[in-house]
Amino acid sequence: RVWDVGAKFGYYAVGFARLWPNAKVTAFDTDPWARAATRKLAQVNMVTNLQVRGYCTPKFLSSNAGKQHLIFTDCEGFEGKLFGERQSASLKLTTMIIELHDDQCPGVTKAITERFAPTHTVSIQGSREWPESEHLLFLPTELRSLASRELRAKNQWALLTPRTQLPRCS
Repeated sequence: RVWDVGAKFGYYAVGFARLWPNAKVTAFDTDPWARAATRKLAQVNMVTNLQVRGYCTPKFLSSNAGKQHLIFTDCEGFEGKLFGERQSASLKLTTMIIELHDDQCPGVTKAITERFAPTHTVSIQGSREWPESEHLLFLPTELRSLASRELRAKNQWALLTPRTQLPRCS
């Protein structure tokens, strides 16, 4: 299972569904327009293993997460509430990639790092500009530069991998 919380246009959700066609992928977004765009992108890409839903609650994550799950979030500051203090034991076995928005939720990087440090290996990576690609040479120089960098605040990403792995069945 893969859950993309804050899916917006569905870029990552559809990408995950294409990459892992046997996985059940769910894209969550509160915006009806974004959900429609995700459904359209899935249709264009002939993805059949993607479900689109609205609001994702902390209770849903805690009640449904577990081993062999990936949670990917870019929810513009909601990560502080989504991964709040009361979490079930099921998240101990879940791999998570969380975009951290300290500009919108001050202290969220520290809070999530401390909250999950006992159960996960936590790796923090900063946003970065991508090198200009030869595939962008058709653009004027100023647009090439613009297209190769993120135009938002310099957020960070947290990769959380479970410290405990369940034994594999043979």
